[in-house]
Amino acid sequence: MKEKTNSLWKLFQERKLSRRTFMKTCVALTAILGMPPTFLNKVVEAADTKELPTVIWLHGHECTGCDESFIRSTSPFASDVVLNMIALEYDDTLSAAAGAPFEAHLHKLLNDKKGQYVLAVEGGVPLDDNGTYCMVGGRPFVDVLKECAAGAAFIIEYGSCAAWGGVQAANPNPTNTVSVSEVVSGKKIIKVPGCPPIPEVMTGVIMHYALFGEIPPLDVEGRPKQFYGNRIHDTCYRRPFFDFRTFC
Repeated sequence: MKEKTNSLWKLFQERKLSRRTFMKTCVALTAILGMPPTFLNKVVEAADTKELPTVIWLHGHECTGCDESFIRSTSPFASDVVLNMIALEYDDTLSAAAGAPFEAHLHKLLNDKKGQYVLAVEGGVPLDDNGTYCMVGGRPFVDVLKECAAGAAFIIEYGSCAAWGGVQAANPNPTNTVSVSEVVSGKKIIKVPGCPPIPEVMTGVIMHYALFGEIPPLDVEGRPKQFYGNRIHDTCYRRPFFDFRTFC
C-alpha cells in the first residue's frame, strides 16, 4: 500500500480543492475541538505541515454500534476523516479488504509504523477460556489487542464496552469481559465512553492528534476535557430549581 505522508493541505491540493475550502475546514475543526477562535492560526499551521496519522481500529466484544456512530459524524463527515484526514489502515468493519492478505497488511503495519500509529479499540476483552469467546483472524482478541498495543503511540477506547467493560461485563459476566485498560498497561489511553459515543467526539479526538501530534488534555477518568468537561445538566435552565430543591 502506498505510504501516506501528505499533510491535510497537500491532500486538499491533490483533490484540487481550493485554499478557501481548506480554511473553512480549519475553522470548523477549531470549533469542533472546543478551541477559541484565537487558535485558528495554530490549526491552520498544523494542517499545513503535519503528517496524517496511521490508525488501526480493532473490534472486540461489542455490537459494532461505535462504528455505526462514527460513520454518522457530520462535523466533520466520517468520509472526510477517513479519506482526507487520517490513514485508516485497518478496520475489519469499514475496510474493503478481508482475509489473509488483510491480516498480513496489519502485521506489516505493526513493524513499519511501530511507535507511530494510533490504536482505536471498540469492545470489551473476554478473558475466560483463554479468550476464545471473541476470535479475530483465528486468534483470541486479547492476544491481538496485546500485540497491537505494544507498538501504539497511544490507545483510544471507543464506547463503554472498551472503556468500562460494557454490558458484557454485567453480572454474572460469564465470559469475564474487562475493559481494554485492564489488559493493557504502560500506554497512554483515552477513554471515549458512551453507548454509542457521540460521533463528533470520536472524530474530534483523532483530529486533535492529527493536527497537534499529541493527545488532548484528559480528566481524572481519562476522558478528553473538551468533550467531557461539562454535563448537559450543567447548562439546563432548570438546574437552579434543582439546586434549591424547588420542584413543581
